[in-house]
Amino acid sequence: MVIQNSGASGNPDVYTFDPTWGTAGGTTGNLGQPVGVYQFNAGGAVINGSDNLNTFIRAEGLSYITLNGMEFTGFTWSTNTNSGNGPIVDVGVSSYIVVSNFWMHAWTHPGASSDLVTGVNASTGANQGIGIRVTGGVFDGLNSGGSGVSDSGSGTFGVQIVDNTIFRNAANGINSNMNAIIHDNLIGPITQSFDSSVHENCIEPTSMPAGLASTILIYNNVVHDCTAVALLTQGAPPSSGWEIDYIWNNVFYIGTMSNPPIPMQFAALSSSNSNSQVHAWNNTIYAGSSQVCFRTPVGSGNFGVLDLQNNLCISDAGLIAIVQTGNTYTNNNNVLMGTSAAASQGFTSSGQYAYAPTASTNGTVGAGVNLASLATGNFATLLKDTTYAGTRTTLSRPSGAWDVGAYQYGASSTSGTPTPPTNVKVLVVQ
Repeated sequence: MVIQNSGASGNPDVYTFDPTWGTAGGTTGNLGQPVGVYQFNAGGAVINGSDNLNTFIRAEGLSYITLNGMEFTGFTWSTNTNSGNGPIVDVGVSSYIVVSNFWMHAWTHPGASSDLVTGVNASTGANQGIGIRVTGGVFDGLNSGGSGVSDSGSGTFGVQIVDNTIFRNAANGINSNMNAIIHDNLIGPITQSFDSSVHENCIEPTSMPAGLASTILIYNNVVHDCTAVALLTQGAPPSSGWEIDYIWNNVFYIGTMSNPPIPMQFAALSSSNSNSQVHAWNNTIYAGSSQVCFRTPVGSGNFGVLDLQNNLCISDAGLIAIVQTGNTYTNNNNVLMGTSAAASQGFTSSGQYAYAPTASTNGTVGAGVNLASLATGNFATLLKDTTYAGTRTTLSRPSGAWDVGAYQYGASSTSGTPTPPTNVKVLVVQ
């Protein structure tokens, strides 16, 4: 389907389904909401249109359009598909397009040599893709390479806003545009691609236009079982642009990967890196026995600001491997805990919320600095702890010392039997 016309600000064109028509499908998202209620099914065939692009829906150069409630299944590509084609939804050079409550799954790649499929694809670059949003969906590549083999697909490319979406069993999670806002997503496992040219990262901002600043906000996500890097900043090619990253209230853990991934790598590819900043606050990171929690590899020079505060790092290898530091470097109130010590305190991935504190005596409780002065505007959610990808009711952070990590310990919700009431009166006997 090739959409020809735009909507208007405040009055978008909405493409959805009449509930009396269509093939009902659907699953549930991370908020328990129904997603992908009605189905597009390619039936395992390449669906090139007259433009020779293999895609379900194309909305190129348009604005103010919403695509809602759709299931996309049976997508396929092969060596005969044009190089570079394969987005399930292609919005190209557009703005203010929303793809919501979708379910993308059950794609295949018989005979293909390149991993081409992307859930929602947009163009990147200066002042492109403004307001493109993916929200409330599920992108699941289970069995894409055959029974028991999940080896392809990228959830998004060039999308500015991604929230409340599940990305799993695919070879990439979120590849974002400049000035991205990424929050309340559940990402993982992100698996090995059949295409050796793919970098299998869970979150990666991939646009850093020359001479411009790109501000990235990443918060309240749960990221686990990534093949390469859980979060790679400055994922764009080297340029004179620079990136300012704010990362808070996320939970990152390596899961069951036999070759543990790097939890957070802050690349320094900008030739103007003294303008770049990284701020990581109140994240919970399980890096395991062989990885550090933060890594800044060789790049184009030090960051202007490297700011690490209130993070819980569970690692036997250390908090940070630092090559490019910050001209202003803050390493403040972070807790480094070995894997055995963490296990002895009850930090585990097997609970309802991975690596959450279980007792008021845990090493994270009250060990943080109060960052309330930073929690204004876009950072207001820092005043509460993580939503755990939207599945958890948050706790307000106190006026005194904060807990370290993504969680604020709440005794009332975890301590078991409450104290018996006092001064009880019998009003009626039956």
